[in-house]
Amino acid sequence: MIPVEALPAFDTLQEAGVYGIVRSYLCSPYYECGGIIIRRLGDGKYVVGPVHTDYSGDSLEQDHHVPPGYVLVADFHTHPCLPQSHSVSYFSPQDISGNLAEHTIGFMGDLCSGDVHEFDPLKDRPADEPVPGTPGIYSTRGRVIGHVQITRVSLEADQGV
Repeated sequence: MIPVEALPAFDTLQEAGVYGIVRSYLCSPYYECGGIIIRRLGDGKYVVGPVHTDYSGDSLEQDHHVPPGYVLVADFHTHPCLPQSHSVSYFSPQDISGNLAEHTIGFMGDLCSGDVHEFDPLKDRPADEPVPGTPGIYSTRGRVIGHVQITRVSLEADQGV
């Protein structure tokens, strides 16, 4: 287990979110990968947790365990470019409900376009537009706050920091 003090830390939550998506993309372009972002109570820095995958193209269970001296502020994950299985550029209902229930911000990487999206329950409406190809389903893309260059082709997942 990697000590939390050894994990990357950032001044802003958006920097941490983009880094989390970059690291998730490096984990795998074919499986959803993700993790959590915690805030250090001492200095307020945002710490990006290790990345993991459940080896699924359209789902990921997140462990929101937080060590003492930190508070959970966000989670992050990728949507692989598999448009036949899900709406890649939209937060899923599970993504949104998790962020609403945990009172956290969500970051999602669209691995078709490379865009990094942020969903903040205090700023974004969770169901502001119809999802194409899914009649009666509404969701949000949140706001694009960064970009990842899409070039990786390896099938092996690379989990960890």
